[in-house]
Amino acid sequence: MKLVPYEEVLRVDGELYRLVRSGARVRLEVGEALEALNESGGHLELGFASVEAYARERCDRSGRWAAGLRTVARRLAELPRIRGALVAGEISWSMAELLARRATREDEATWLAEARRSTVRKMRERVRAASGVGGDATGDGGDATGDGADASGASDDELKTEMRTLTLTLSPEEAWFFEATRKVMERVSGKSTQDEMLSNLLAEGWTAMTDSGHEAHLPEDDDAEALASWRAQLEAWRAEAEAKCEGQMGADVERSEAPVDNVVPIRRAASAQELDARICELARELSERDVAEGMLFEMLRQAQAWRRLSYASQAHYVRERFGVSLSGLKAKRALAVRATKLPELRDALVTRRIGQASASLVSRVASPGTVSSWIERAERRTVKHLREEVEIAEMIIRNTGMRYVHPPSEDAVRAAHAWESRVKSGAAWRAGDALGRGGLDFWEAAKGEGSVLGAGQTSASTEETRFVGRVPLAAAERGIGRVSVRLRVSRETFEFYRRLETAYSRWREGSESFLVFLCETMWATWGPTLESDVAYAAIYERERFVCANPTCTRTDLTPHHVVFRSKGGGNEEENLAALCVWCHLEGVHGGKIAIRGAVPALEWEIGKRAVVVVRGRDRVKGGWKRVERAA
Repeated sequence: MKLVPYEEVLRVDGELYRLVRSGARVRLEVGEALEALNESGGHLELGFASVEAYARERCDRSGRWAAGLRTVARRLAELPRIRGALVAGEISWSMAELLARRATREDEATWLAEARRSTVRKMRERVRAASGVGGDATGDGGDATGDGADASGASDDELKTEMRTLTLTLSPEEAWFFEATRKVMERVSGKSTQDEMLSNLLAEGWTAMTDSGHEAHLPEDDDAEALASWRAQLEAWRAEAEAKCEGQMGADVERSEAPVDNVVPIRRAASAQELDARICELARELSERDVAEGMLFEMLRQAQAWRRLSYASQAHYVRERFGVSLSGLKAKRALAVRATKLPELRDALVTRRIGQASASLVSRVASPGTVSSWIERAERRTVKHLREEVEIAEMIIRNTGMRYVHPPSEDAVRAAHAWESRVKSGAAWRAGDALGRGGLDFWEAAKGEGSVLGAGQTSASTEETRFVGRVPLAAAERGIGRVSVRLRVSRETFEFYRRLETAYSRWREGSESFLVFLCETMWATWGPTLESDVAYAAIYERERFVCANPTCTRTDLTPHHVVFRSKGGGNEEENLAALCVWCHLEGVHGGKIAIRGAVPALEWEIGKRAVVVVRGRDRVKGGWKRVERAA
């Protein structure tokens, strides 16, 4: 490792400090604008059921990001002194968020005076004591806004947030069985993280083992008390180390330099269109900042700046120096590093061709040989549709041994969606099969029907596959006997999986794999609940039980006649779309969404003034650069 001169560490540290501190003003303004949009109902006029749905498409960010920024902005609106200190750079974002949880208009001056001479760690203890609770009063969440927005002052307890990679070696049949189980869990409990998904599976498995009368074979909890004691000791040592380091932090580091410009107040009377334009522009600025912050943090990470500047840990350094969460900066660093390896992706971000969420999705599946086609696809898709196509590519990569794939064709997307519909509707479960997979012989069905896999074209030299109408059949044709599935889960989930797996092997020695047992248990519990005999069930199944609106992910579905029945529209499948309650009643019938054409080639106009237009799956208006394409 090349030694970075101390002066260079100080220079990069100062640059990141100024960038993060000035970025707090931008985040605050975005939060205030989003809150103004919510209060005025402007997101409804723009054709979105919620501010979170608006943020996904218009800001190219997650709904959690929008909710977190709105929360901070709403609280600081009642605390003008703390808000002013944040705007002037006198306190960090984490400190402001922490104070906003406890301070009131009457005592904010006292809290602010203490914050100016305190560390985030000390203020967290002060807030905890004032709240009269034993735990962390800030709520242990790491990064409340997601997408590396760093809006949280919550605890960054490394023991609680530590993630592990759980690697499972599976046969192709087991891998596809696991994929189908993921889809069923989406139907049952909605989208979830890999950690949440596996935790739910483990809960089902634990219950099944307990109900079978094999409690003696379950993992022992004798070490639970010792483990808790050990973690408490580590926490005490960490607090002690941080306290000592805070008294001798690098004297050469500038600590008072901060931006002084004020945030331009958002006019509460601004129209939805004016707010939309301002929010989109600020979101683009934040996207550029994220790339720059990520690159600077990577330089500091490689130079081990936290050690050289006398901090107790990397988390301590990020929290106290920059006033953000470690998880947030890690997310920005990860995207920046991937973008560096894919210069076209970096350029697309910097030149505002695509936004932060789209870039993150593309970076998960793109290679030097496929990145240009994925960027082009991202420009032509809503975030919802892009995520669907990236997930299809990831599913194939996970379960076939391929490394990279080009974006799927429309035929391939339809084939994958048909498989997903069959799984989520329970049709596959009800069919039954000879392999004991709960009626889900995905691999054979895929080869026979082309519903998941089919003929493709593969370049042996690059292992980059182009979808030409059907998803490539790789594993069986190329002789791949086993595939590795890697899941990012919490330390607790990782350890519990291994403990329960050991107990299962003692209980059913020589039987099927532990993961198959978990999947079969899930299917035995939830399979019978998937079938629905409600009216228009086939339409809901076709849409995979998600609103057909290309910008909406709600699941409370109702049938909509594209050509109204009052105007002669019938019940033909091509005239029926499954919409959520809001998109149907408030959106279409309320004049905020217009739908034309026939399924599957519908044209969508989102908003009274059509801020987003989608034809089929092709977004022709409302992209990140808002460049309209000819029909």
